Amino acid sequence: MRRPLIAGVAALAVAVLLPASAISGVSEHVAVYVAPPGACLGDSAIGAPPASEQETMACLVNWARVKRGLRPLRLSVKLRAAAELKIADELRCNDFSHTPCGVPFLSIFQRSGYVASSVRMWAVGENLAWGQGDLSSPRATITAWLNSPHHRANLFDPRWTDLGIGYRPPTGFLGYESVALWVNEFGTHA
Repeated sequence: MRRPLIAGVAALAVAVLLPASAISGVSEHVAVYVAPPGACLGDSAIGAPPASEQETMACLVNWARVKRGLRPLRLSVKLRAAAELKIADELRCNDFSHTPCGVPFLSIFQRSGYVASSVRMWAVGENLAWGQGDLSSPRATITAWLNSPHHRANLFDPRWTDLGIGYRPPTGFLGYESVALWVNEFGTHA
């Protein structure tokens, strides 16, 4: 049995986990925000090299935001580092959570340098997902997030200016085979 699981948090809000049945298919009210097939190269790819998958996810996120009337997000090296740190923590702890091993949510943003003492104002948010088989593609992942009110709110938060994407190709995780992990880190700071 293939399973997707997603989680999202916006600016320190409580995480929400959804069962697979809650995210299957595209609901009519969000279908308009899913890029047409082929608009983002590799959108249905499964297990492509991380750089390709991350580029595709950035395209899908920005396509949805622009369609919603929001500005596209610029890619942030520091938020990408935060996303990669989150994936490393999840794999190390075998814990699909915004706080794997009990590590505070803000820790990865501080460790990556996105939230630093020199930053006067900041806000951060995070969407997590994992899936098997065709449920692990960038297209399936963005569709799942769009079908979830909390994740959709993160994607469409007008405060965000920056985006960092983490992706781990299919591997064993939480007792399941061939699980791909996704992390989208959102942020703004001054």
